[in-house]
Amino acid sequence: SEAATRAFVETDPGAIMGTVDYMSPEQARGKKVDARTDIFSFGVVLYKMLAGQKPFNGDSPVEIMSAIIKDEPPDLGEINAKISPALQKIVRTCLEKKPERRFYSAHDLGFALEAAAASSNSSSSNAFPVAVSSKPAKIINRERLAWLFAAAFAALAAVGFFYVWQMRGTNKPQRAFHQLNFRREAIFQAGFAPDGKTVVYSAASEGNTPEIFTVHPEFPAPQPLGTRGMQLLGVSSKGELAILMDAKYVWHRTFIGTLARMPLVGGAPRQILEGVRDAAWSPDNSQLAIIREVEGKDRLEYPIGKVLYEVSGYLSDLRFSPNGEHIAFFEHPRKWDDRGSVNTVDLDGKKTMLTDGYWSERGLAWSPDGKEVMFSASFSGGAYTIFAVTLSGERRVADQSPGGLILQDVAPDGRWLASRVDFRYAAMVHTPAAPEDRDLSWLRTSHSKALTQDGQTFLFMETSIGNNYTVCLRKTDGSPLVRLGEGTPTDLSPDGKWVLAFVPSKPAQLVVYPTGAGETRHLERGEIENYTSAQWFRDGKKILVGGNEPGKGTRFYVQEFGGSAPRAVTPEGTRDGRLSPDGKFILARGNGGKYFLYPVDGGEPRPVPWLTDADVVIQWSADGRNWFAYQGSAIPCRVERINIQNGRRELFKEIAPANRTGLLAVRPTFITDNQQSYSYTTYQQVSSLFVTEGSE
Repeated sequence: SEAATRAFVETDPGAIMGTVDYMSPEQARGKKVDARTDIFSFGVVLYKMLAGQKPFNGDSPVEIMSAIIKDEPPDLGEINAKISPALQKIVRTCLEKKPERRFYSAHDLGFALEAAAASSNSSSSNAFPVAVSSKPAKIINRERLAWLFAAAFAALAAVGFFYVWQMRGTNKPQRAFHQLNFRREAIFQAGFAPDGKTVVYSAASEGNTPEIFTVHPEFPAPQPLGTRGMQLLGVSSKGELAILMDAKYVWHRTFIGTLARMPLVGGAPRQILEGVRDAAWSPDNSQLAIIREVEGKDRLEYPIGKVLYEVSGYLSDLRFSPNGEHIAFFEHPRKWDDRGSVNTVDLDGKKTMLTDGYWSERGLAWSPDGKEVMFSASFSGGAYTIFAVTLSGERRVADQSPGGLILQDVAPDGRWLASRVDFRYAAMVHTPAAPEDRDLSWLRTSHSKALTQDGQTFLFMETSIGNNYTVCLRKTDGSPLVRLGEGTPTDLSPDGKWVLAFVPSKPAQLVVYPTGAGETRHLERGEIENYTSAQWFRDGKKILVGGNEPGKGTRFYVQEFGGSAPRAVTPEGTRDGRLSPDGKFILARGNGGKYFLYPVDGGEPRPVPWLTDADVVIQWSADGRNWFAYQGSAIPCRVERINIQNGRRELFKEIAPANRTGLLAVRPTFITDNQQSYSYTTYQQVSSLFVTEGSE
């Protein structure tokens, strides 16, 4: 670090220029550099200030460059426990190996630092502590500390200069963000009240039971409205709320309950309809458009009872255009997977897709003039960008911030209401070999799928990598993972040699990956448009496939592993199927959500009186005498054994991770035949709510 800067006349790709300690990976490789290289260098300075040591070390410049290219820096939280998680995340983002995973610009970096500082002011701890090395033998003297601050100041000045230079030549006013909430809570929905200042939002500070609050800039403490269990859907211009009563958490920020109307100023709700997930006010505030599931399909209805559009996947985020001629919404091909498209439908039922291909979509509103649909979405990894798309499909970026923003509402004067979400999906495993459940996640959106019967190998999905996700295999001792390929994994073969997965491409593909040596196989699709599930028969020769054909409801098919087209074995509208150990029956929901036993070889289905609509069946027991199931979204998740013959229930396990901060969901996915090991997915979320000043 004391060496002089290596100066070369040319700075084209292939030439190396800079002080070694502060080089980015692409700079060390002699590749093309841009502003994100400076952000990496700034991250090195910030790391040294906080940790009191360099992030990358070596005995020679060559070894240091090798560390920069290959190694990850020591964890900041372990070196200095006073450093806030928000600041640790900023440093990690600055030091990402790939430029595209760093902050896009100095503006984004500055916004993140400002948000972290604001967060620290609302807590007792300081987000920017003085650096002290965790190594007792190494003390930072004043001269060294002064040098570090001077270097950081110089880096900040350089970043600031770049930002000013970047913004030159534009008269576009910058949007200012003001935080409205200052407690740890998960925010699901928010909207402006008619006065334009009061904000109404629904959130949960503990668990996943929502509650509605109001907040005003002059009275920043949130005021509860109504009772717990109410989920906000929309706020009319006349001060009436559309809400769900007795709202049950489903996934992401989706609930189901009884639709009701309630005055903002107080008063008892008026119930309208059960089994509703979303609703939007018409511009004249007289009626509501709704989303609900009927006979296995999601319906968009307006007015209630008139179907404008229906799909086999699911719909979300309804919003009426200001002139009342169109309804905008998200369409997701697969249940509770929020990838998909942005669509509109007119009042005659003509649907138009405006834009497609998003990894995740959450939050939608219209621009005040009704010329654009504004929405928040991500192409990968969960860093949400706010886009705007015209009715002719021309899309632009409206805002791109570090960590991403989820658009909640747009006021008539153009101000935004948006939330930043710090979320994580974790793939968890319990085995007898460890006293506590193990988090075997890779990145921050890992979803558990299955285990080998010996409990030693774990199949899971990571959705942060690639638009079509990634199939991952890992030993339960925490060994490095193996990436098998893209797609959504569904099951391990009985001998553990093959993994079933479907790729949500267009058209969708059903693939089989070898867990060891071998070639990937692509199975014949037949007429299937979208896949929902795939499960091995115990003989390893056949597969039970869930999916739907174009314009039809979901159903189940049997397909030979060696080839042949899938053969339908259940009627349309069947879903959530679980194959019996002997391969003779499929336990599945039929139309209306009731459970039936469907014979694989044909015959009349038999109703299952012991199971209710609220039961989520994980699988059959190995002896075929019981089902493992849980109900609803309670935390911890109570998994029961249900006797197939008489419906008697007994507790199997109560499942939840040790860390329950912001925990919204626990979803068990697999139990081994000996019932000693199991896997599950958790979802944790903490949100910050912002209102903007200034408009586009």
